[in-house]
Amino acid sequence: MKRILLSGFAAGAILLGLSYFILFFTIRFMPGMVEEYYNPVFWPGNERALLFFLHPFVISFALAWFWNRFKNHFPGT
Repeated sequence: MKRILLSGFAAGAILLGLSYFILFFTIRFMPGMVEEYYNPVFWPGNERALLFFLHPFVISFALAWFWNRFKNHFPGT
């Protein structure tokens, strides 16, 4: 269980950092596309903006649990 939590937090932090990098990369190199999404229609509101920060951790914990549960079914070196 400790290993799942540790790998889940590590993968979540990496995914969150990667999401931020891609966000700023998109703003820097594709300003025309980003300008279209600066419309209030696309802003989910403050209560749902938290999902941007939580989704990498939810995905990483789910994948860590999945890997721990089914890794014996994948033979390999």
